This record gives sequence, structure tokens and C-alpha cells, in this order.
Amino acid sequence: MIEGTLPEEIENLKALAKLDLSYNPLKCSIPKFIGKSKNLKILIFVFSELNGSVPSKLGNYSNLTSVMLSFNSLSGSLPQELFALPIRTFSTEKNLLHGPLPSWLGKWTNVEFLLLSANRFSGVIPPELGNCSVMEHLSLSSNLLIVHIPEELCNAASLLEIVLMITILIVGSIPKYLFELPLMVLDLDNNNFSGKIPSSLWNLSTLMEFSAANNHLEGSLPVEIGSAVILQRLVLSNNRLKGTIPKEIGSLQSLSVFNLNGNMLEGNIPMELDDCVSLTTLDLGNNQLNGSIPDKLVELSELQCLVLSHNYLSGSIPSKESSYFRQLTVSDLSFVQHLGVFDLSLNRLSGTIPDELGSRVVVVDLLLSNNMLSGSISRSLSRLTNLTTLDLSGNLLSGSIPSELGDAVTLQGLYLGHNQLSGTIPGSFGKLTGLVKLNLTGNMLFGSIPISFGNMKELTHLDLSYNMLSGELPSIMSGVQSLVGLYVQNNRLSGQVGELFLNSMTWRIETMNLSHNCFDGNLSWSLGNLSYLTNLDLHQNQLTGEIPSDLGNLMQLEYFDVTDNHLSGKIPEKLCSLVNLNYLDLSQNRLEGPTPRTGICQNLSRVRFMGNINLCGQMLGINCDVKSISRYALFNAWRLGGIVITVILITLIFAFVLHRWISRKQHDPEELDDTKLNSCLDQNLYFLSSSKSKEPLSINVAMLEQPLLKLTLVDILKATDNFSKTELFATGGSDAGVNLWLDSTVDEVKAKLRLRQEGAIKSDRAMAYSLSHIRE
Repeated sequence: MIEGTLPEEIENLKALAKLDLSYNPLKCSIPKFIGKSKNLKILIFVFSELNGSVPSKLGNYSNLTSVMLSFNSLSGSLPQELFALPIRTFSTEKNLLHGPLPSWLGKWTNVEFLLLSANRFSGVIPPELGNCSVMEHLSLSSNLLIVHIPEELCNAASLLEIVLMITILIVGSIPKYLFELPLMVLDLDNNNFSGKIPSSLWNLSTLMEFSAANNHLEGSLPVEIGSAVILQRLVLSNNRLKGTIPKEIGSLQSLSVFNLNGNMLEGNIPMELDDCVSLTTLDLGNNQLNGSIPDKLVELSELQCLVLSHNYLSGSIPSKESSYFRQLTVSDLSFVQHLGVFDLSLNRLSGTIPDELGSRVVVVDLLLSNNMLSGSISRSLSRLTNLTTLDLSGNLLSGSIPSELGDAVTLQGLYLGHNQLSGTIPGSFGKLTGLVKLNLTGNMLFGSIPISFGNMKELTHLDLSYNMLSGELPSIMSGVQSLVGLYVQNNRLSGQVGELFLNSMTWRIETMNLSHNCFDGNLSWSLGNLSYLTNLDLHQNQLTGEIPSDLGNLMQLEYFDVTDNHLSGKIPEKLCSLVNLNYLDLSQNRLEGPTPRTGICQNLSRVRFMGNINLCGQMLGINCDVKSISRYALFNAWRLGGIVITVILITLIFAFVLHRWISRKQHDPEELDDTKLNSCLDQNLYFLSSSKSKEPLSINVAMLEQPLLKLTLVDILKATDNFSKTELFATGGSDAGVNLWLDSTVDEVKAKLRLRQEGAIKSDRAMAYSLSHIRE
């Protein structure tokens, strides 16, 4: 291997006919002394890391027929001195050459291969190229040509291959005169062609490859497509084709690649595709196809890539056992771009996942997401020994995740989210040491996160959100420092968040969502070591302590949410000063003191402070002097105390009123019916019992006056034990007033009581005076 400058001794090799220094890291320009060898015919510097320009002294090689300078860093324009060379092959692909394509290229009448793709040539395709009558291959792709294809090019009657992909063509249709050439390959990818595909194309008997992907072609595929019987490659993806796929496609038995992805085709997949026995790639994704998948598609033994995604296909996945995806091994297909792709995602497929899929060993990407597949995940999938991506997300799969998936050690992407899976996460996943992305979101998984996750050193994205997982997270984090995205929100995880980041210096994590869990403890200062962090969501946990000022070191942080925690202390000014921070939510915590007057904290449309009653500041309209803060806190305390006291008083008053009301109802005389009243009065009606005392009774009339006003019949009955004689003190006495009461009938007693109630109390006073003079 030669590295650096070429030895000058090469110029002494006068008989040198071929110089090939490909794949040597020369890192220099083409030496000027190269031009001294008159016998040089072939000059090859491919992948030689050359720089500088194409030397004009190459024109001195009168016998030079082949110049191959591809895959270097040559710049400048093509020197005019080259026009007299008897060139047959000229290749400068993948360099930095620029300027217009020179018209003198038409003087190379012996050129067969003119390969100028992947440079920066601009302008038009020179019509003089039509003079290259023996030219077979013309490649001008990936330049800056703003042209139409000149009609004069048809004079190059030997042209077999035209490659014009990724140029900037003026809008227009594909020229019909191109198909007057005996073309074998026509590649027009990534241009601005519009209109319909000329029908004369399908009658071109020499055409083996036609590609016009990423244009604006319209119309439908004609039935004449069946005439291109030797066509091997047909790629029309990402255009505007409509209509159905004609059944005449079955006549193309040499067809190997058929790609119509990204059009507006409708109808069923024609069963005649089963006759295309040479098919290795069938891509009909991103259309509007409906109906079921033909059963015989699984019998195409050469098929390596099947893409039917983003359609309206229904029914079940064909499960007929065949040689489908089993004919070749990975080593046999090492250069196939879409090796083993089986993509039926985003359709309306139902039923279960066939066990037969597990026997198709060449499947590398198995994509069945966003259908209506049900049942359990087949254990046979673990037998796909070359499987790198398994996507079953967005279906109706149930049951547990089979532990056998841990045996698919080649897996790099595993997506099982948004199903109805239950049970625990298999610990066997720890054997997937090459796994890059794991998504189990939106299931009903429970239990803890396996410690074996720490073995997945390549893991960059872990999504376990929206499950019922519990336990602690820190135990798995120490070994997984390659994480870029961590999503465990809406679970029941616990533990101290601070322990997660103790060894975070080497982490490259960008997004972390731990919200809606049971994490507690303080926010660790080590969070400030996550220099790549852009999104941090910790809301609805049980975090305590202060917000560490070290968060101000997160220069890439754009989103920070710690809503609904128990954080206290002041808001760090460094946090608010982060220039990339677009959203900050500190609501519903116990923060206090003035809000910082810097950065995002001055913009209420991007920051949230609600529910922190001890915060103050101009943004909140609360003065931040010490007395004001004290009064504000005191006011809130008094307000809370006043509410409590008011509730207690109202409760006591209500209880007291209720008690009095119940008591009055029990003693109301109107509640006694006439029957009971008459029964009581029919007994011996005595007010006073006889007294054996010879001492005069001393009765103060003034004391009796007010009580008598309130005396009721119930009181009398109670005091006299229903007029019991043993309770009467005036029986047999001579006082007329007492006898008047004693001799009264029931009706008379009622009348007297009625008079008392109306205010006639004089007779009561007289009776009381008589009672005071009673003697034995």
C-alpha cells in the first residue's frame, strides 16, 4: 500500500502502459510528471483519496483510452486539453467537479462509457453528445443539470444505458424519442417528469430495466405492460399513478424487482402475479389496494422482499407452507438491499400469526404492526435466526410474552406496544445484548423490570410506559449507559430518583419521562451531568427537597416538568437562564421566594407556577419584601383557620336548633289528643293534697305570677300525678277558691285553663292568696 506522495521514479518508466493505484490513501493531487509517459493507455485512481484538479497535462497521452478517477475529491472543471484523447472509457463519478458540461465531449467519437454522475456539473446536456455514435453507457445522475433531454441524443444509436437520476429537469413528460434507441437500462429517478408514461416504452424489445421513481408521473399502468417480456426491473415508486394493476403483469416472467410503492393504485392484488416466478422484490406498499393477499404469493420461491404495508388489505396472513423465504441463506443474499423484508403493517388483517413464519429463516424484518391480529405471540418466531426487527405493535395480541424471544439473539428492534399483553417481562430479554430499541408500551404488564436489562449494552430506546410495572428502576440503569430515550411513565415504579444518576457522567440520554409513578427522594445534583438531555418529565411523583442549581448546566434542555410533587425551596436562577428551554412547569409544589427575573421565567406563556402559594414576584403580581411575604403567608393561614372555625360553628348551631325543636315537639300539648286528655281528667281532679302541717304556707304571689303564665295542662298533670289524691293538699279544706277547683268538672277545668291562656290571671292570684291562709 502506498500512502502519501507518489515516488518521482515512476516518470522514468517510459514503457508504462497501465498505472492502477486504486485503494491507496495517496492524499495528494495527480502528479504532473504522469504526463511524460507516451505509452500510457490506462490510468486508474479509484478510491485513492486524491485532491486537487484534473491536470491538463493528461492531454499529452496520445494513446490514453481509459481514465478512471472515481470516488475521490477532485475539483475544478474538465480541462479542454483532453478533447483530443482517443478515450473509450472516462469515469469521474463521486468527485467535486463543477462547471458546465463541455461541448467538446462530442469529439470523443470512440467513447463507450461516459460516467460523470455525483458531481456538481450544471447547465444543459450538450447536444454534441449525439456525435458519440458508439457510446453505450451515459451516466449524468446526481448533478445540477437544469435541462430537457436533447433530441440529438438519439443520434448516439448504440446507447444501451442512460442514467439521469437526481438531476433537476424542467417539468415535462418523458421524451418519446428516447425509445427509438436500443435501450437496455433507463434510469430517470428523482426528477420532475410528469404526464403519462409513453406507451412505446412497453414495446421496446431490448428494455431490461426502467426506473422513474420519485417523479410526478400520472395515469395508469396500461395492458401493454405485458409486452415488455424481458423486463427484469420496474420501479415506479412515489408517483401519482392511479387505477388497478393490470393482470397482464403475469406475462413478465423475467421480472425480478416490481416496485409501485407510494402511488394511488386501487383494487385487488392480481392473482396473475403468481406467474412472475423470478420475483425477488414485490413492493406495493402505500397505495389503496383492498381485498385479501393471494395465497399463491407464498409459493414464489425467489421472493426475498414482500412489502404490502399501508393499504386496506383484509383477511388473514397466508400460512401455506412452502419454500417461501427459505430458498437462500443470508450469505447468498449479502448484497440484496431488502434482504428478507416481510411488511404487512397498517392494513386490516385479522386472525392469528401463522406458526409457519417461524420456519422462514431468511426473514430479517418481520413487520405486522397496526392490524387486527389476535391470539398469542407464536413461540416459533424465536427460530428466525436472522431476525433483526420484529414489530407486532398496534394489534389485539394477548397472553404473555414468550420467553423464547430471548433466543432471537440477532434482534435489534423489538416492538410489542399497544396490544393486550399481560404477565411479566421475561428475564430472558437480557440475552438480547445487541438490542437497540425495545418498545412494550400500552399493555397490561406487571411485576418488576428484570435486572438482566443491564446486559443490553447497545440499548438506545426503552419504552415501558402505560403498564402496571412496579419496583425500582435504579438497579437496571447502571449498566445501560447507551440510552438516548427512556420512557417509563404511567406505571407504579418507586425508589429514589437521585440514585438513578449517580454514575451519569457518561450517559448520552436525551429524553427521559418518569412521570405518573411513585418516585420519591430528592432531585440529585448529578442530574446536571446529563449534558445531552433535552426533555425531562418528572410530574406526578412524590419528589421532595429543593431543585438543584446544577440543572442549570443542562445547556440542551428544552422541556422540564415537575408538576404535582413536594418540592420546596427557591427556583434556581440558572435553570431559568437556559437558552434552549422552551417549557418549564413547576406547578403544585411548595416552592417559595421570588421568581427569577431571567430567561424563560419572564414569559408566562412558557412557564407555569400555579399552586405554589409562597412564591412572589412581579410576574405573579405579589410584592416580595419581607413584610409582604409574611402578611401573605399569615393571610393564607388566617383564611384557612377562618374557614375551619366557620364550619364548626355552623355545625354546632344546627345541632342545637335541632335539639330544641325535637324537645318542643315532645312537650307540645297540642300533640295530646282529646281521648287521652279526657282520660286524664276523668280521674280524681285534685290540685292540692291535704297537709298535716299546722304551719301556714308562705306563698309569694309575685313568684307565681310569671310561672303561672307559662303553666300548661301537661305541667299540671305531671305535678299532681294525674290528680292523685295523695298529692292533693287541700282535700277537705274550707277555702272556697280551692273547693271551687276541686268541685269543677272536666269541662270547667278546660275553661279555666283557656282563660289563663288568654291572660285572665286575677282569679289565680285570688286563689293563691287563699292558699296562703290554709290551715290544718
